[in-house]
Amino acid sequence: MMKNSLYILLCLISLYACSDKEYMQRFADIRYTRGATPIQDIQTNGFYVETDKGRRDNSVLIFYNDGTFVSTFLRYKLDSLMTAKPINLNKAVQRWGRKSRHWGQSYGLYKIAKDTIYVTQYDRFAWYYDITKYKYKIIDSENILLCFCEIPSLKQRDHHIYEMNVKLTYVPADSIPSPDNVFLKKKKWYWENESDWEEYMLKRKKTKNSK
Repeated sequence: MMKNSLYILLCLISLYACSDKEYMQRFADIRYTRGATPIQDIQTNGFYVETDKGRRDNSVLIFYNDGTFVSTFLRYKLDSLMTAKPINLNKAVQRWGRKSRHWGQSYGLYKIAKDTIYVTQYDRFAWYYDITKYKYKIIDSENILLCFCEIPSLKQRDHHIYEMNVKLTYVPADSIPSPDNVFLKKKKWYWENESDWEEYMLKRKKTKNSK
């Protein structure tokens, strides 16, 4: 009985791994490229936050020069943080885990084409990833509009697209924390160039062995 259960479990894992590979190949359309690129269309020295006064959370978006996108939460209400300028974002974000080193809620990558920011967000759940895609219209460098959200799926009935209309504005900050996205950088599919991924993994191994 136990052998049969184990066999079924292994078959399910193998089947899921195949579908997960197809899922990533089809929908992971933005890949990481090593090196920072100067960004002129939006601000990268702070964060974007919803301007609606009725919003119910402290979620913020951060865009990095290397194409990394982070969505997370502030520990305090934005109004209380605005008394100290510039905001120390490293201290303002919610943290958890050992030595409070984790802080990002969701990670992804973005690219800019004309007046639109395209974001592909990767959310990790146990051994698999879910993808969510967003489009933001650039009003100007300090104001963007979330206009589109897509939750892709290999099954058409689970594939959802939403039209949205959420304005976000830029808030300057300093001491911006480095992205806590090592779990993504370990994945070969996350990288545009396989050689860059191999170099990154070799560097991590050497650093680990030197400790």
